[in-house]
Amino acid sequence: MSDRLLGWGIGVIVSIILGTLVYRAYFLEQNDIIDPKRPTIADESKPSPSIKTKMISCKRTKTITRLLGYIENTGSVPLASVTLQTIWKDEYNEGMDTGLVYAVGDTVPLYPGERREFEDTTGLRGVAMCNVRALDWWSSQDER
Repeated sequence: MSDRLLGWGIGVIVSIILGTLVYRAYFLEQNDIIDPKRPTIADESKPSPSIKTKMISCKRTKTITRLLGYIENTGSVPLASVTLQTIWKDEYNEGMDTGLVYAVGDTVPLYPGERREFEDTTGLRGVAMCNVRALDWWSSQDER
């Protein structure tokens, strides 16, 4: 008796699989299949603000440590404001202090593809390393 039920069960499962394949082959149109590689129209027109931050140097001269770097607008819209965080570390890679740099203000925007240099200094003793990261950036262009 159990062999019959097993046979019927396998037959039902095979029928369901074949029915699904036939349905997909004949009733789904090509337009229903989405190509993940092709961007949609909404993606192409959407503005995207993004930046790249690069530290050029971190040098100590007497009692002052100076960090130099630049930011680059890698997005598709002008940036109205960019705030960076400078991180001052000791020889054990422990964070000693942080600072803020307003690399782009409201008066002169940073257009796509442009670079702008920035610098920050500290008088802390024991600074052995510097680092910088983008903290906040935004565009004045209306993002829809």
